[in-house]
Formats: sequence, C-alpha cells, structure tokens
Amino acid sequence: MSNTSYHVGKHGVIGMTKNAAIAYGPSGLRVNAVCPGAIETPGLLANFSGVEGWQQMLSHAALERVAQPREVAELAVWLCSERASFITGMAIPVDGGTSAFAVRVGSMRVKN
Repeated sequence: MSNTSYHVGKHGVIGMTKNAAIAYGPSGLRVNAVCPGAIETPGLLANFSGVEGWQQMLSHAALERVAQPREVAELAVWLCSERASFITGMAIPVDGGTSAFAVRVGSMRVKN
C-alpha cells in the first residue's frame, strides 16, 4: 500500500507554492516551500520512545542520519535573506538525500 494521501498533499503544497510565486512575484514577494525529512524533534522522540534502533530506521537518507532542527531553521533564515533574493517557487528538501534515495531505489526496481 502506498502513501497516496501523503503524496497528493505534498504535491498540492508544491503546486500552491509555484502558483503563489507566480501570483505574488510582481509584488516583490517570494514564496518557497521547505520540505523537511526526519527531524529530531520532541514529537519525533515521543513517537519513537522505547523503540529500539529508531534512528537507524529513519536514517535511510544518503547522509544516513536524522536532521537537527537548526538545519531546517538555517535554510529558512537563508531563504528570508537577501542572499536568496532570486529564489522563488521552489520546493527545497532538507532531507539528507532521502528524496534522491527514493528515486535511486525506484529506478533500480526490476520490472516483471
């Protein structure tokens, strides 16, 4: 079973981001989506409380670890800065390569 609802929701956010960037760009507003992967937050820790090896379960990204909240915050701060002044309409993953990993695994599947 796939995560259809999750994927539909994620693609909806990405589509809204692109549309908002087009709509509000002429007014000087930039719109981007930050797409985090597994982040070591109190909520994540509570969900996996008592689960042996939870970090290994979630560290299937290319960097083989979960992120710290500051790593997502640093992207958000950068996007708000003048250094990112020409970036709009983008969905930027902060997932340690999880999205790249999913593509790689999908491309390696054997077709029957």
